[in-house]
Amino acid sequence: RNIVRWNVAQLSPTDGPRGHRILVLRKKEKKRQISNHNALLQHLRQSFPGIPVEESDMALPAKEQMRRLNEATVMITPPGSLGFIAMFAPTNTAVIFVDHWFPSQNLSRGMDQFVFQRMPYLNVFQYPV
Repeated sequence: RNIVRWNVAQLSPTDGPRGHRILVLRKKEKKRQISNHNALLQHLRQSFPGIPVEESDMALPAKEQMRRLNEATVMITPPGSLGFIAMFAPTNTAVIFVDHWFPSQNLSRGMDQFVFQRMPYLNVFQYPV
């Protein structure tokens, strides 16, 4: 993890956020996206007026992705591969994995948090929908 952080973005193991910042990841395609993404952003900005809330689809060069992630204290991600960038998050980042909704079964289920719960440097949460 730290080797990648250093080689891609010149981030040392001690580099991390200088203040609170919330990063919300957005999936471009319809499959497994947060359906009320814009409402979520609005709610976060109203609830935490002094804290920057940013969104990203992470369609950026790897160095910029790492640097943006390195500034976040909270990362909210839809289920699926987009959230796997969390493995490169700075120590003590809170990562919230939103469950995937299965309309045919009328239930939500977590997908990714089970992998990341075993990474002791992250604070991992699951958000059922």
